[in-house]
Amino acid sequence: MDDSKEIADLLATLVSENPGAAGCLIVGLDGVIIQSNLPDEYNIDYLGAGGASLTALAGSLLNHSVGGDLESLQLGGTQGQLLAILIADDIALIIVAQRSMDAELAVELATNAAPMLAQYL
Repeated sequence: MDDSKEIADLLATLVSENPGAAGCLIVGLDGVIIQSNLPDEYNIDYLGAGGASLTALAGSLLNHSVGGDLESLQLGGTQGQLLAILIADDIALIIVAQRSMDAELAVELATNAAPMLAQYL
């Protein structure tokens, strides 16, 4: 099985284990999209660029204020939420979801999947 298939399977598992998740994307903090399983109605280029920028900025803000590295970032809105988890120093996993998704569970599952994803990147 090639790495792309392994990554796709891990992303599919993350979506299936998180009720309310619409999909995921893996993006470099430079905005380059590595892989996505988001439905077609999402603009993955926009989400990739914005998600990468927000994740990089949040990491920088944390590092320069309280110290340490970013573990996760949650953005909650009236219609849904985004979660970002660093997979590697320069790669993030972004989960797009409905408000009903359990963010704590999603962060836990994504954090557990991060080392598996990182081995294919």
